[in-house]
Amino acid sequence: MTEAQIHGIAVWLVIALAVVTFLCLLRFTAPFGRHYAGAGWGPHISNRIGWVVMELPATALFALIYFNGETSRQWVPLVFLAMWQAHYLHRTFVFPFRTRTSGKRIPIAVVASGFLFNLINAYINARFVSSIGEYSTEWLSDPRYLAGLAIFVAGMTLNIRSDNVLLKLRTSGNPGYAIPRGGAYRYVAGPNYL
Repeated sequence: MTEAQIHGIAVWLVIALAVVTFLCLLRFTAPFGRHYAGAGWGPHISNRIGWVVMELPATALFALIYFNGETSRQWVPLVFLAMWQAHYLHRTFVFPFRTRTSGKRIPIAVVASGFLFNLINAYINARFVSSIGEYSTEWLSDPRYLAGLAIFVAGMTLNIRSDNVLLKLRTSGNPGYAIPRGGAYRYVAGPNYL
């Protein structure tokens, strides 16, 4: 079996997992954050540690696979690496330590499922960007890339600003749930997920 065939199978696996996850979440609420009551989902750990462990493959494994790729030193793959790492280094090492959730827990089952997803996701993206995909430097001026870059920058900005709105809710000293207001929360309930 070739690398491209293995990669294709992994892509279809992620698509299948997305369908299964969607159907499961129609019936069950994911047990983390304000939806985790602290029991019924098996052993649990600190949510900060759990978040870092869950997201770690997205940074570390991606870099490991990427730098073993045949085209990893070319400009376009390096730009994609920078974009990927900007997002996931923030999600893995900055976001969990900005949250004011001292003492909160997350089920190991949730951490394990996130870790597994990020293993597959890191492999799929790193292998494609650094080995399977073919990009010339002209691609950096291609309208598709420029549109994608604009969407990426807008999305990451929206994500971080929306996180900031949520984090400010905790500074008021209210330990309970509060409804965020302002920013993109004027238009959607969870802009940090967009």
